[in-house]
Amino acid sequence: MTRVRSSTAPRHSPAWAIQLAAYLREHGTEPEPLMRAAGFPSGKQTTADDRVPFHWITAFFEIAARETNDDLLGFHFGQTADVRDSGLVGFLGAYAETLRDAIHNSAFYARVFGDGVAFDTTRLDAEGRLGWDYNLPASVDTRQYAEWYAATCVSVCRTAAGSHIRPRRVCLRHPHRNASDEMARFFGCEVEFGADENAVYFEPGALDRRIPASDRKLLAYLRGVAQDILDRHGGNVPDLPAQIERLIMARLSSGRVGQDEIAAELGMSQRTLSRRLQEMDLTFRGLLDGLREALATRYLSESDLTQAQIAFMLGFADQSSFITAYRRWTGKTPGDARRH
Repeated sequence: MTRVRSSTAPRHSPAWAIQLAAYLREHGTEPEPLMRAAGFPSGKQTTADDRVPFHWITAFFEIAARETNDDLLGFHFGQTADVRDSGLVGFLGAYAETLRDAIHNSAFYARVFGDGVAFDTTRLDAEGRLGWDYNLPASVDTRQYAEWYAATCVSVCRTAAGSHIRPRRVCLRHPHRNASDEMARFFGCEVEFGADENAVYFEPGALDRRIPASDRKLLAYLRGVAQDILDRHGGNVPDLPAQIERLIMARLSSGRVGQDEIAAELGMSQRTLSRRLQEMDLTFRGLLDGLREALATRYLSESDLTQAQIAFMLGFADQSSFITAYRRWTGKTPGDARRH
C-alpha cells in the first residue's frame, strides 16, 4: 500500500476530527489514544486553526470505527453535524439565499479549510450533482470519511432549508459489504457503492429553496474574509504518486494503465515520469501493483464481489491472472484472504 509522506501530504483543518473526538467522548470512548494512533501528536492540544496532514484525519475516522465496532460510524456522526461547527465555510453556506448558493459557496471556499478535498459543482445547476474527491493516494482508506461527508451534506441542507430535502442519488466509490437499509431510510434513496464517483445528486428544483437565515450583508463580509485567506495561503498541489494513483484508478477496469498513457495525461514524457519517480525511490510498476493489492484486499474484505468481478475492476485479463498476482503480492490466494 502506498505510504503517505506527512511532509508533502495535503494539509487540512482538523475541525471535524475535533468534533468526532467530542462525539466519541459523549458515547463513552476516549478519543486521544485513537488520535495518536492516526498520527496526531501526543501532549499537544489540536485546534481547528491548525493544519495537519489530511491522512491523519481520515485515519482517525477509520480507527474510531474499528475501536467502537460501529461500521457506520462516519454515517452516524454525519447525521449530528451542525453547519456552525465548520466555522467560516459553514457560515458561508448558512447565510446564503438558496441551497444552490450555499453549496456553491461552501465548495468554492472549502480551500480555506485546507487542501485535502476537491469539490466539483460544474453540474450542480443542470443536474443537482455535488461531487468530491480526496487529494490522497487512492489506496488510502477514506470510507468512513466519505460516508460522513455524504450524511453531513444532506443533514446540513435539511437543517438550513428547514425541510426534508431528499437526494435522488448518492454514489460512493468504496465497496460496502454490510450496507444496510438504515442508509437508504436516511437519504431517501439507495446508496450506490463501488461507483465511479463520490457524489450526491439533488433534484435541481429542490436547490432553489430559500434559506430562512440568509443575510446578504453578512454573507458579503464573510466572502471577503474567506477570499483574503485564500489570497494569502495558496493551495498545495497533490504529490505526484497521488496524482498517478487517481489516474490509474480512473482507467483500471479498461486495462489502459500503461506508463506512457499516464505520463501523457500528466503532460510529461514517459522518461521524465520515470526520472521523477526514481528521485522518490518509486517506480510506476510499484505504484500500480501497490494500488491493485490495496484495492483487492479491500474488495475481498469489505464487499461480496466475486473474484472474477474484482479481476475485471483491477484491469486483469482474467481471474487466473488476478489470483497469480495476488499470491505474488501477499503469499496468499484471494480465497485465503477472504476467509480471514
